[in-house]
Amino acid sequence: MNVLVLGKSKTGTTVISRTICNSFAEDVQFIFEPTDTQPFDEAQTTPHSVTKIIFDHWLDRKSALASIANNGHRLQFDRRVLIRRDPRDEIISVLLYYPFDLKRVVQDPSLFDTWIDFLGEKERNPAAISFLRMCEMFDSLFHANFTRSLSKFSSFDLGYLHFCQRLKAHHLLLKYEDFIAGNTKALAAYLNLELSDNRDVGAPYKRTYRTGAFDNWKRYFTPEDVAFFRRYEKEFGMLGYDDWTLTPVDRIPEQELSGYVRMLLER
Repeated sequence: MNVLVLGKSKTGTTVISRTICNSFAEDVQFIFEPTDTQPFDEAQTTPHSVTKIIFDHWLDRKSALASIANNGHRLQFDRRVLIRRDPRDEIISVLLYYPFDLKRVVQDPSLFDTWIDFLGEKERNPAAISFLRMCEMFDSLFHANFTRSLSKFSSFDLGYLHFCQRLKAHHLLLKYEDFIAGNTKALAAYLNLELSDNRDVGAPYKRTYRTGAFDNWKRYFTPEDVAFFRRYEKEFGMLGYDDWTLTPVDRIPEQELSGYVRMLLER
């Protein structure tokens, strides 16, 4: 069986695809984040394969991605799993993972120290620093455009919702939150596979793990953030996310913020 797992960056594609890999008794080929069509035109050497594709990597080639998903190549998919995650949790994860991509190009390492110190302030007093303020601080340090990317729903949705709606091939839409909560009966039935309890992603991919949870935005966001993101209330509702209730906390664990970024920089 050949399985395609497709999702945006930081939506659980790694843990979901690796869990599916771990569920096969026979040899399985894991195709990790291909950015061209070559792997899909090569001869298959194992009984099973799991391909993990990041939608963000194909933004300027969506028709090519659709062709892959619709079996327009030698590799023919039997099952397709499209992942959806609460955009509020997703953007938090994207922001915190960003330094891993920047560390190769940022010349002044003290900028990362400043960012880590700032995240420490958020950990100690979550209510004092909004997520929007985190974005602004990140932009000022690294000359990024993260804050501006939040100005339109389409800017951080990237057309993924539209792509999923237009995909012709049969597929399963899986919510990240259901997978994390263990609600995987629909996934197992669709794959006709007994899912393994082993969710170990393997050493090369452990950096992708931060909390392994959902609704983190409830602890990270402030009322200011809620007011800002409610401009997309209709779109979030279409995705199945209509709860806007915060769960304030006194502290956020270090391993979720400054400790996580420090780990990424040491990799």
